[in-house]
Amino acid sequence: MKILNFISNIIKGKPKTGQYSYVLELPKLNKGEFALVRAERNTGIILNEKFKYAGFDHTTVYTTFSHLEKAIYIAKEIVKANTNVEVWIHNHKEQPVYFTELAKESFHRPDFEFNFKLSQQLNKLSDDRLLHFALTICKRLLPEYLRFYNTHSWGDPGTLQDAITYCESHPIAQLQISKLQVYQSRIETITPNTEEFGNYEVSYALNAACSVMALLDFLITGNKASIVEISTYMTDTIYFKCAEKNPDLTDKELDEHPDKISEWKYQLELLQIS
Repeated sequence: MKILNFISNIIKGKPKTGQYSYVLELPKLNKGEFALVRAERNTGIILNEKFKYAGFDHTTVYTTFSHLEKAIYIAKEIVKANTNVEVWIHNHKEQPVYFTELAKESFHRPDFEFNFKLSQQLNKLSDDRLLHFALTICKRLLPEYLRFYNTHSWGDPGTLQDAITYCESHPIAQLQISKLQVYQSRIETITPNTEEFGNYEVSYALNAACSVMALLDFLITGNKASIVEISTYMTDTIYFKCAEKNPDLTDKELDEHPDKISEWKYQLELLQIS
């Protein structure tokens, strides 16, 4: 995995070794110092010390150490207690010097790298720019719901469109929480259940509806994790389409499919220009 050039801190000054630092990106380290990084095993999304998505509140992200042996000991203790967590350690040159066994396997996975970059990008953007990113994906998924509706005569694409239009037509500060909550309740009733429809179309429609629900949640709560969910609904849809088109593809081939990698690239570029 290409190591990003981490340069900015939330707080000024170098973090004290052996203590947590409130940073969104890797701190600059002196020679002989090390930074411990945690990530969700299945996605590669960076976690804070509470093992929740990093950067979405003011909790600790990285831990710095003056001794590699101590950092490795802590890394091993973390994965013993948390089976869904991967850990690696960087030196002062931002080079990985230690991986837990699972992290070593997934460090070069395209999805791991994308989610790592995505979580870093989200931390840098204003809510207005995140809203533009979310709306763009929701609008791209909306036709999937419409196709499902036309096939099964179930649901209400107009409600999804109305919710998107409302969120797009007003500055965030002017959006009414009560109205957003009404849209949430309405969309919940028109979100299809995959067990009731036995085809891929329902999965695409489900992702379209859930993306708008996540959009509303972001605007109501300010939780940036909802933006990550919206991104995932889009990439999952592409994954399912590739699987539908070619059922013989392995999970690895699907994870590394050119269409999925192209979508990751598009989303990262969208975050830069949105």
